[in-house]
Formats: sequence, C-alpha cells, structure tokens
Amino acid sequence: MELRPYCNEDTEEILHLIQDTIREVNRFDYDAQQIWAWSFGFQDSARWQKRLSDSDTWVAVQDVQIIGVASLYAEVLDLLYMHKDFQHQCVGKKLVQFLEERAVQSGLDAIETESSLTAKPFFTAQGFRESNEQTRIIRGISIKNFRMCKKLNT
Repeated sequence: MELRPYCNEDTEEILHLIQDTIREVNRFDYDAQQIWAWSFGFQDSARWQKRLSDSDTWVAVQDVQIIGVASLYAEVLDLLYMHKDFQHQCVGKKLVQFLEERAVQSGLDAIETESSLTAKPFFTAQGFRESNEQTRIIRGISIKNFRMCKKLNT
C-alpha cells in the first residue's frame, strides 16, 4: 500500500468507495433511512472534486485500486473512509498518522473530526477524545455522530 496525493481523476472512484463503505460498513449502526440520507450526499462529482481539491487530501492505493481516502481542511480531519474490503487493516491508522504529521508541520497543535458511531472506537484508539455528541439533520433525517478532538505532540 502506498499513500499519494489526491488528483481530480480520483473523484469518481472515491465517491463510489465512500458510498459503498457507508452502505456496507455503517449499516450496522444506522438504519436504512439514515444510510440513504448520508450516502446520497456523495453523488455530486463537481462539488466533491472542488472540496477534495481545496483540502489536503490523500489516498491509500494498493496496486491501482484506491482503498482509503482522508482529507485535512484547516484543523479538521474532514474525511476518512476505508474501502469496505480493507477494514481493520491499518489503512485508516496510516492515513490518520500521515495527516497528523502534516498538521504538526503546518503548526497545528490539535485536530478535530466528526465521527460516526461506527468509527468512534477507531478514533478513540487513535487518541481522539469526544467533545460532544450531536445530531445532524441530513435530508430531513436525524443522524447521530460525535465531535472529537486530538491534541498533537508539537
């Protein structure tokens, strides 16, 4: 596995990866309506291409397949998704550690994220601490997640 910077040509594959991950991995913690509302937000390629380009976005690649994506926007770990077939294989851990190093190099002393129920144990294991539980309304559907923060060693 290698990490490389995001390029615009990755957008469609990333959106497909994210939608599949939400539908397959997060379905154990969220109901069908919540999964639909959440995954539906990853369909507008032009919007996501701009958002990914405006962030410090990196992909994990094995052979030619993207198996993970993570982005840092200012002090926020904005996205972190692993391919449904590559869960629990340290892909996410490597992406988070890499972006933490970049955050420290940028002068940040902490990073924040919003974690799903599914990802909360992962983020906790990476040293993030829950700031608060919140409910997001997406397409009229309530979805619980957690604001989390990690102090960086500077």
